[in-house]
Amino acid sequence: MNVVNQVFDALKGRGRRQQRIWRAAHHSALGASHVRDGIMCQDYSDSRVLDDGKWAFVVVADGHGSERHFRSDRGAQLAVQTMREVFLAFHERVRAARESVDPGDLHALWAQETSHVVPTWRAMVHADLVAEPPMLPGRQGGERGIVRFVTKFAEHNGLAQTEQLFWQLRGFAQYAGQWTSPTPAELGPLPLPDDSRWDLPKLGSWQAKAYGTTVLGVIVGPDSLHWIQLGDGAMVKIVGGQASYLVPPPPEAIGNMTPSLCDDNAPDGIRVGTIPLDHGHVPSAIVLTTDGVVNSYIEEQGFFRFCQDVAERARAAGGPTRDGRGRSAFVDDLERWLPEISRRGSGDDMSVALAWAGEVPTDHRDEPPPDSAREMPESTDAVDVAAEPETASSPAEIAEITEPASEDVEQVPEDRPGVSIHNPAAAFAHTRVDTDLDGADEAPEESAQTNTGRGVTGDDQGR
Repeated sequence: MNVVNQVFDALKGRGRRQQRIWRAAHHSALGASHVRDGIMCQDYSDSRVLDDGKWAFVVVADGHGSERHFRSDRGAQLAVQTMREVFLAFHERVRAARESVDPGDLHALWAQETSHVVPTWRAMVHADLVAEPPMLPGRQGGERGIVRFVTKFAEHNGLAQTEQLFWQLRGFAQYAGQWTSPTPAELGPLPLPDDSRWDLPKLGSWQAKAYGTTVLGVIVGPDSLHWIQLGDGAMVKIVGGQASYLVPPPPEAIGNMTPSLCDDNAPDGIRVGTIPLDHGHVPSAIVLTTDGVVNSYIEEQGFFRFCQDVAERARAAGGPTRDGRGRSAFVDDLERWLPEISRRGSGDDMSVALAWAGEVPTDHRDEPPPDSAREMPESTDAVDVAAEPETASSPAEIAEITEPASEDVEQVPEDRPGVSIHNPAAAFAHTRVDTDLDGADEAPEESAQTNTGRGVTGDDQGR
């Protein structure tokens, strides 16, 4: 039985069972290495519940750390904003589909909506660049990121190329000056370097790279779960109290290289899928993390035990009201834990976003899905859901990346301990971070800084 038929069967039986209630929370924390180097948080995250807990979405984005990605913090925020719009649009279309569209088309709707992710993100990047072109270094200083970028570029390239880069930055400032407060819709997606409308010699091709980021997202409803993946990080499900990958990390993500929204062939790197929540497959929680969390563990099982502990603590702490408003006490725990895990582990920024079931129907068994449910078609582009309804592309096979993936380099603290887990049963970070998260030390005040996607639940997005 294919996925579409499974979803159809799940929808036909939805009236025979108790409704599960979803809760959601998220938090992004500044990494220890960024505290040390005075760099802002380049992660961003979001979560929300919809329809009194019938639906929830979670999303995390990890802006790249190398110098050429000098606005990756903005890129991550725009990726989350893009996903939010896509999730809401998909949620609205599903609600309409239940009355006027064959429910067997549910996965096709998801694939359709997610096809808008890359063009929407590139349009937002285009508008952000035009509204605020990078400030060139000069007597008055300049945007810190562009200074680092130009300095690094000059170290690795000759004088002629560096001079050309300066002219391209000036050329883009002139290009931006032609517009007066344009919207992303008016500007359209940032053209690709080989687009005939783009003056490559004059403007260069650095623009999208400056905003480079990954993005992972999940929206879960009464009968199905829909996911999107572009780049590294982890997408984990909790079934029967045990953690495993909802979707394995992409094979293209190796070392510091990862597929990215800023790649010219980004649509080929996006994977999407649909999982029906009948046929015995009802995760009690979904946990998304950026790679800073994953890389703080020597062993995969240690990271999975962290996800299990986080999900259990979230359920114990409770969540916001069914309308998604308010803040779960669990977010306070994340604010304390993540900076400490970063300090003792990877040193990178960290994001966790999770959705957990507050009420699970008794006729649903917490066990893995049948093999047929695991064979999901994949498609392109991403989607993000937020606290109010709004609008998803057709399945497409993943094309191999023909160009090097984007570089996601983070500077790890030189004094980072490289010891193994002292208590394998506790399963925490590279050092003595304990499974008993209550014992985590309070991080220094600056370590607790977060981006505007700071830990919240429901509609309190902290924006």
